[in-house]
Amino acid sequence: MHCPSIVSIKGFSLSSVNGNSSIGFYPIIFLEYLANGTLSNLLYKKENETILTDTKKYIIILGFTLGMYRLHKKGIIHIYLKPDNIFLDGNYYPRIESVGTATNLPLNPQDCGITYAAPEAIEGCQPSFKM
Repeated sequence: MHCPSIVSIKGFSLSSVNGNSSIGFYPIIFLEYLANGTLSNLLYKKENETILTDTKKYIIILGFTLGMYRLHKKGIIHIYLKPDNIFLDGNYYPRIESVGTATNLPLNPQDCGITYAAPEAIEGCQPSFKM
C-alpha cells in the first residue's frame, strides 16, 4: 500500500547483511530513512519547544490521522500505534511504522503486552472502524 503517511519499504534481503550464515536465517526489510527519528524522541528533547511550532504539531497530527484513516479504509487496525512508531522525515512530516504488526483480527491487548491501546480494546470490545 502506498501512502505518504506510512513508512515505505525500499527492499528486502533473504540473506544476512554481512554474509555470515552461522548466525541463522534472518531476512531483512529495508525501510525509507527518516532523518528526524521518532515522535517519542522529539517529545523528550529539551529543544522541542523551538522545533515544534504550532504548524508542525498540526502537520504531525493531521499526517498520522490521515495514515490511520487510510489503514482503516483498507480494514487494517494498527494495534501498536504510539509515539515510538511515528517517524518524522526531514520536514517533520510523520510516517507510521510497524504496520506489519497491524491486524484485522480481534485480539486482547493484555495478552500482547501493549502499553498504548484504545479504551474499547482494553475493555475487550471488538475493534471498530467508526471515526
